[in-house]
Amino acid sequence: MDPAARRTGADGGAAYCAYSTNYLVDLDNAVIVDIEPTAPIRPAEARAARDMIDRVKARFGIKPGKLVGDIVYGSAEMLGWLVEDRKIAPHIPVWDKSKRTDGTFSREEFAYDATADRYTCLAGNTLETSRRKFSKPRPTNVSKTDAYMTSFRQKRKVEMLFAHLKRYIGLRMIRLRGPKGATEQFQLAATAQNLRKLAKLVPQPDPA
Repeated sequence: MDPAARRTGADGGAAYCAYSTNYLVDLDNAVIVDIEPTAPIRPAEARAARDMIDRVKARFGIKPGKLVGDIVYGSAEMLGWLVEDRKIAPHIPVWDKSKRTDGTFSREEFAYDATADRYTCLAGNTLETSRRKFSKPRPTNVSKTDAYMTSFRQKRKVEMLFAHLKRYIGLRMIRLRGPKGATEQFQLAATAQNLRKLAKLVPQPDPA
């Protein structure tokens, strides 16, 4: 067993030790431009997305105009980093944990006073803050827009890459130990996927 791997039950079955491979993909051509393996947990995968975005910008001068992803990247901190720090449009479901089941008020049960910059609950009490304020982007319902449907179709390209990783590349088990070994094996697998894609993108000469 790899001591650096982490137990996960993401497949819905018995827990097992694994790494999560994270791809940064050119959505127009479904070409992988960077990879980074992490522990299979949300904070690590979000950090990997940040690292890959900055690394590709530093190495190749490439900066995405938008980031298409699943709810793993939908935290307020991640969305704020994308919008405010990197000026990248997030096409990501918002990770909303505002609903409460412990008898306390949920977020929608507070009224916000923009002039006083404070919230008031249904009981009339003011919600005071004593911690550092963070700017959180407000989610909007874009599920019926053309931009959403385009991003939905592009997201399928990324999902297919992970499906091909197991089906065609045959990567179902890491054979090299540790984060360094996982990185090398994922890089080789991504290279094979890109070569397979390149063979389809490059025009073939007409038969003699």
